Amino acid sequence: MKEYTSKELTEALRAINSIISKCEKAQENFRRGILIIRFLEIV
Repeated sequence: MKEYTSKELTEALRAINSIISKCEKAQENFRRGILIIRFLEIV
């Protein structure tokens, strides 16, 4: 198994945190979109 440096692990963690943040924002926007669609269906 390859051993990684602390710098490599830190960079990988930064990238993973970025992906998680983008996914959370996308989920929030998706929820908003669903609410808007449901509102428009009622109106």
